[in-house]
Formats: sequence, C-alpha cells, structure tokens
Amino acid sequence: MGNRSIFSNILRSGPKRFLRLFKPAEEEYRASASMYQGVDVPKRLELFFADATDACADAIAQDGARARMRANARKVFLSEGCSNHGSFTLGIHVTGTKGPSLSMIPENVPGTSSVNPREPELSLEERSLLESEWFHFAQEIDLSEHIRTAVEALEYDGEIFFQMVFDPQIEDVQFNLQQVEAKRVRFPMESGQNENMVNGIEFCGLHPKNYFVVPKVMNPALDWSWEPEAVPAKDMIHFAVMRLPDQHRGIPWMDPVLYDIAETNLYEGYHLGAANAAARNSGGVLECNPNARISGNGDVKLNPDGMEVWEPNHIKQLKPGVTYKQGNAAWPAGAYGPFIEMKREKHAAGMHLTKAMLTNNFEKHNYSSFRGEMLVYWKTVQYLRERIERMILNRVFDRWMECFAVADPTADAVLQRFRKSKRVPRCWTWEPIPAYDRSDFISSLREAVEAGFMSRKMAVAELGYDFEQVEAERKEDTFGSSESADDPMSGKA
Repeated sequence: MGNRSIFSNILRSGPKRFLRLFKPAEEEYRASASMYQGVDVPKRLELFFADATDACADAIAQDGARARMRANARKVFLSEGCSNHGSFTLGIHVTGTKGPSLSMIPENVPGTSSVNPREPELSLEERSLLESEWFHFAQEIDLSEHIRTAVEALEYDGEIFFQMVFDPQIEDVQFNLQQVEAKRVRFPMESGQNENMVNGIEFCGLHPKNYFVVPKVMNPALDWSWEPEAVPAKDMIHFAVMRLPDQHRGIPWMDPVLYDIAETNLYEGYHLGAANAAARNSGGVLECNPNARISGNGDVKLNPDGMEVWEPNHIKQLKPGVTYKQGNAAWPAGAYGPFIEMKREKHAAGMHLTKAMLTNNFEKHNYSSFRGEMLVYWKTVQYLRERIERMILNRVFDRWMECFAVADPTADAVLQRFRKSKRVPRCWTWEPIPAYDRSDFISSLREAVEAGFMSRKMAVAELGYDFEQVEAERKEDTFGSSESADDPMSGKA
C-alpha cells in the first residue's frame, strides 16, 4: 500500500519529475550505444540505412525479392561485357577444359583408403574399370558443362538445382542430370503457413525432405498457374554458397554491385554521347561581321544567332567577314579513365574476381604483380572446387555407382565390399592453372635461383619451406605414377 502511495505521489508531482527518474538509464543506453558505429546512424546516412532490417535470411530473400534480383542480375550478365566475361572466365577456371577426373585411391597407399587400416582396398583391375567407365559417363552427359553452368549461375542466380533423372539413352547406367532453374523451385499454393517449408524446400529437421519444382513454362504469365511437383531430396542436388546464418536459398553474387554497374554503364554512355557530339560538330563559326549578307533570299544577314546550315560532305566558300575554326573530336579525357578503373575494381570485388579477370586487361601487369593479384582469386577457385566435390561430384558418383553396379558384377562387388564404410575410396583431380598453381610458383623460384636472380635463402623465405621438402611432399601426394599409362584421362592410354 505504501509503495502504491509513493507511486501516486510521483505521478501527481508531474510528468517531468516522473521522466527524470528514467533519465540515468537513458543516458547509460546512449553512452553504450555510442561505442558502436552501427547503433546510432548519423543524419547524413539515415537515407542509406532507412530500409535496414535484422530479419532472418529466408525472410529477406522471399520468392518475389529473389525473382527481382535474378531478373536484374541476368540483365547485367547478358548485356554488360565485363560481367559476362568475368563470369565465364570464373566458370572456365574452376571447371577446366575437360572437367575433374576421377582417381580411385590405389592399393597399398597407407592413410589414403580410409582412417581404418583394415578397410578393404581396390585392386588395379577394379580401379582401371571404374576410372574408365566414369570417364565415358562424364563425357556422355557432359558433366564439365554442368559444372561450368553451376559456377556461372552463382553470379546471376546465386544457386542452381540438378535433378538426377532416368535416361534410357545413357549406356549401362541410364542416369543423367537435368538442370533446374532457381525460379522453378517455389512454394506450393497451399503451403503458406507450413513452418517446415522454406522457399520451396520442405525440411525434416535439419535436412531437406522434398523440393517442389514447377514444369518448364515458356510464358512468364503462366508461371503461377502450375502446381509444383514434389521431388525427393535424394534425387535433387542444390548447389549454392550460403552467405548468411540459417540461409537456405542462394542470392546472386553480383547483386551488391548491380546498381553501380548500371550507373557506370550510363556514365560511359553519356561520355560516348559527348564524344559523338564532338565528332559530328568538329567546327563552327568563331567570328562574324554583322554587316555580312547572304546572297539571295532577300539578302539575309549572317550573324551568330542565325547560322547557315551546310550539307555533309560538301565544300562551301565562307562569306566575307566570317571566321571558321576547326575542332578536334576526341574521347573525353581527364578523370574519366581513373574513375572507370576505380569502378571496375569495385565491380570485380563484388563478383569475387580481380579487375584483370573482369576486364581481360593485363596491360599494366608483370608476372610478379599478376601472381600477387591472383592469390585470393586462386583461393576462391580452390574453395569452389571443394564445394563442387562435396555437393555435386560425390553425390553424382554415388548414384552412378549404384546404377553401374546393376549392370556390372565387378562394380557390384566393389559396392558390396565398401557398403559398411558407405564410401568407395576416391579423389578428384582438377586441371591445374599454370599462372595460379602453387607448383608453377615453386618452379619459377627454382629457375630464379638457378639463373642467379635470387639466392636460395631468399627463395626459401618467400616460399616458406625448402625445395627438398616440396619434392618430398609431392612424391607422397602422387598416387600410382607407374599406372598412369592405364588412365584413359591422362592421354597415354
């Protein structure tokens, strides 16, 4: 009762005194908030942060938002030369010219077949059979092209789906991959309140259960007139690189720089228009005698406000008292070049490329600066290759192995032998890129030491370890060099 009377007295004393009780807490909040730049937005930046939200990734990237992002990104991808070239170059570098090769782990190599030394191993005949059959299967379904498309789709769609389907035209295995556009995986009409459904993917706990795919529709107006079909997760491959916590659908990599790329293109167009105007009007009247007249048409005076129009490609004599000056049509200079270069660096960073890869311009590069610029890019290529192995290649291999075991008794015996470990020992060999590969860097250092351009100590300091250590590690990592002639993918068979 006493507490209530105290509270009543505070209210009777006026709202100002009541608010003063909370002033220390408010000041403490502001003091703590001022420690972080992202809490209180300055006035000049309020417009930029006006639509900021802390919603989860799936709430931000709903179907409508992703559809607009994909449409804008594809517009830039298909119409802007640098973005198109950069995306294609990234796909080619990751995939290589022939795609990854299957290398079955050989026998009697300790620590490579499995963590269990008692695990069964593959014989030479089994390895040769599986590698040869996989090579022909990958060629028949054009697996390398599927991988290249998947890498490029990260730029303009942010993701791609592959459905593993039955194909009677593929010899022995009758199994193929069908590309599924990101827009075709979407909500069923009646699943708006299903908490296990996230943007067209139904989850069972932490793992996908079904993917809902609509058929191919050529008319965009009919997209929403089809109900999607549930495809089991075991038959669907979803390739994406998630960037936010608890994110389940990909967004285009180039989305952060889409507006900047479009504005830069407009800026270039304006300067090109200025250059065209300068070229079309390369001269003009500099001085004019007010008393000069044009013969005919009533002796019209020639003055700067009323100039005579001449036809193109005609030579005409100037009137008395008129001075003409020849112009010089040239591309706008000054800050234009450095500004465009700065913009291209920003666009390349937004697309996870380098400026040289985006623009295909290596004019200002020497070998040293080129390698330094490509170190981060080479790490991106390696990361994407690792994700492709885990998300695409291993799943395709497992399904191929199951299908091939039905037609071939040797493959069936291998599958039964490794059924307990749930994984046939294998690794994937990617085509090296000499300009970025570490082995090429080591070879260049060795040649520099032998030619006398640097000391051995300098080379070891730059590399981090000695050449003998490198050679020992490379010998340990090289599997079955004596059987390389039996590999159909080595070109020595």
